[in-house]
Amino acid sequence: MARLIGYQGEPILVRLAGSVEAARQYQENGLDALLIREGIAVLCQDGMTDTSYAVQGEITWTEQDTVFVNGEGFLRLWFPFCEESQTLLITNQCNSNCVMCPYSESFRRRAAHPNELFLLRQIDYLPEHTSHLTITGGEPTLHTEAFFHVMERIRCERPGVHCLLLTNGRSFSLAGICQRAVHTFPQHTVAAVPLHAADAAVHDRITQTSDSFRQTLAGIGHLLSMQLAVEIRIVVMQQNVQEMTALADLIVTRFPTVQVVNFMAAEMCGNAAVHRDAVWIGYPEAFHACREAVARLVEHGVDVGLYNFPLCSIPLQYRGLYRRSISGYKIVYGSICETCQEKNACGGVFASALRYAEHQMQAL
Repeated sequence: MARLIGYQGEPILVRLAGSVEAARQYQENGLDALLIREGIAVLCQDGMTDTSYAVQGEITWTEQDTVFVNGEGFLRLWFPFCEESQTLLITNQCNSNCVMCPYSESFRRRAAHPNELFLLRQIDYLPEHTSHLTITGGEPTLHTEAFFHVMERIRCERPGVHCLLLTNGRSFSLAGICQRAVHTFPQHTVAAVPLHAADAAVHDRITQTSDSFRQTLAGIGHLLSMQLAVEIRIVVMQQNVQEMTALADLIVTRFPTVQVVNFMAAEMCGNAAVHRDAVWIGYPEAFHACREAVARLVEHGVDVGLYNFPLCSIPLQYRGLYRRSISGYKIVYGSICETCQEKNACGGVFASALRYAEHQMQAL
């Protein structure tokens, strides 16, 4: 991990500059810059003030990338310039404790809300060509004021960006929260809400939170009634594998105007690893459980996607629903994948799931 030796200050974001001229241009646009030259980093802040630091470790990022510098000078890539899709995390805290969450319960309970000014500042550093922004947590709406200020800033300053809001939907069971959403959400916003079962007891057992089923249904209903776009996500696991068809029936009956329903395989870290017996299900078995549900949704005109599955687990006639969905740094392939002719079309599996899944994978 790279570090600026001797840096002691507030955590900041910087744009990597390839020249003095580029650094000055960033400053003129209100951004701090970091100019790297032969093991020396020149930090350009506060207008035209330059401070030099020796660099420990190798900086592998490229010009125009946005990098986070923490209070001890350690560097972390924040917004890669080459990507059109970026992620903004509002808070790690959550009001549910889902058994398949890739974060651990202790991590989410220890986490503090980020400073609102820092969250707003991130919007300034988004690459100019950003077309897609994921707003995530934890549960983003728990940091309520900061969340809505961020959404409003995006709406005003980046009106063309498509936002995907990852939320458990429970906060939107409150009419006041939905009203604020109508007035602050960017025009192109989709709320992606997980629904685990058609049975309240099963859903609440998965979230480990009482009344979460009722609140989630109310939240989805409120969002749709206010003409806000909703994606429903169904993580297929041992605890809900018998619920797929009933879930599809619930959706087409109560929420026929959802934008899309995505069936997802689990990431096996954090809570999911702790509760592996309640979560892990083989990919072929998981898809088989979804087959009838997929058919019912498609029959009723609902768009469907299949996320986080290896391509070899999806029958040929369903390949049109398949999505390469796993973030690049989390993707791995099994040893058998090296001989697979379809590897380039396959999104692989989560690194955390490979040890559970490798014996099921087959070359195509």
